[in-house]
Amino acid sequence: MRGIRLVVCVVVVLSWSSVFAADEPSQGLGQLVVTDAQAGSPVRLNVAAYHAHVVMQPPVALVQIDQSFYNPYPRQEEGTFVFSLPTGASVSRFAMYVSPGNLVEGELIERSRAARVYQTIVDRQRDPAILEQIGDNLFKMRVFPIPARNVKRILLDYTVPLEADGEGNAFRLPLFSDLEPIWDFRLSGVIRAAVRPGGVGCLSHPEIEFKQ
Repeated sequence: MRGIRLVVCVVVVLSWSSVFAADEPSQGLGQLVVTDAQAGSPVRLNVAAYHAHVVMQPPVALVQIDQSFYNPYPRQEEGTFVFSLPTGASVSRFAMYVSPGNLVEGELIERSRAARVYQTIVDRQRDPAILEQIGDNLFKMRVFPIPARNVKRILLDYTVPLEADGEGNAFRLPLFSDLEPIWDFRLSGVIRAAVRPGGVGCLSHPEIEFKQ
């Protein structure tokens, strides 16, 4: 039996441009950007809720992220959701709530078709959920509508290999943000593997308790 180590990294991102930087993209925390109507510049919406559930079943982990963004403006907005996956990860699901009880499942398509398909759906007054891969681990989704003075909820699941060494397996959840504190943050998980007593720990937050 081997050990499981959990690492939750919280790092500050200095600017929005770093999200698109090929050498060091933001990971773990999706960002939703709209255009300020007066300044004409991009504005990141604050994260209202971030729920992450991790299912670790060596040699891989399934990460399920439920993230909500708050639109403070008195008007409906259109925005761009950007998410960077860890190295070796792959998207298994993504979806978008168009209303509290109406979940639209998304579709991953190639970049060359994304804009055309998106506009076709918008013209039909439907709510699009089209994920476009714009880099090795970087994904983008145009989001519409984002309701005025309300939240937009987006779901994204991905699988990622666990980091294995002589002592066991390690899972890392990097979180990057320089926005306002998240109103509702939750992190949960389950390990589906035989683990020796005391073989589970969190290196970055040793105060976290694990129940067997």
